[in-house]
Amino acid sequence: MRKRNWTLFAVLAALAALAALSVGSAGSAVASSASASAASAAGGEKAQAARRRGRRGPRGRRGRRGATGPAGATGAPGPQGPAGTSGGGGTTSGGLTKIFYAVNGVGPTQTLIDVNNLNVQNSCDGNVQTPEVRSQVSDTVVHFGAFVAGGDNAVYAENDDLDIGEVFGIAGADDAHAQLTYANPQGQLVQVTAMVEQGANSTLISIDCLLAGTYTAL
Repeated sequence: MRKRNWTLFAVLAALAALAALSVGSAGSAVASSASASAASAAGGEKAQAARRRGRRGPRGRRGRRGATGPAGATGAPGPQGPAGTSGGGGTTSGGLTKIFYAVNGVGPTQTLIDVNNLNVQNSCDGNVQTPEVRSQVSDTVVHFGAFVAGGDNAVYAENDDLDIGEVFGIAGADDAHAQLTYANPQGQLVQVTAMVEQGANSTLISIDCLLAGTYTAL
């Protein structure tokens, strides 16, 4: 009797285990089916969303350039560069050069100044002298002025376009203190200061024609 009871108990236990295994397998199948259904539903929603979304449109126009930002910080100074080449020599200023023309009676024409393309000559006929100014280049400028003795008399003359071959005559400057300035397109300059006397007669000198002074060539 006892043996049969153990056999019956063993059969019942086996049936119970089999039933539990069937229930577990059914639960796993249901869970797996649910997961698959959820994944399929999600995939379907994505596909529908993709179908609803249209094709990518063309790229829009470039926007306007933004405002310039603030300047950055000043960088560190660079190394000192090499020394430059030496500059050329400057122009040399001329010193004073004496002019002295003294003739009695009739005297030949003499060249008093011949520098920086300026040529000044003088001649004497009795007590009348005739200074003449010429230029060895064209388009030159000559200004002449003098203070004449015997009142507030002044003499002024100019030629703002003295060319080669032309003569700039100086007249009416008897018993005067005169100045002449010459400039040419090459940048050459001559300044003359002189006294002009006709018929000088003193205890120091007695000369019909006297032109004495200095000039500077620059």
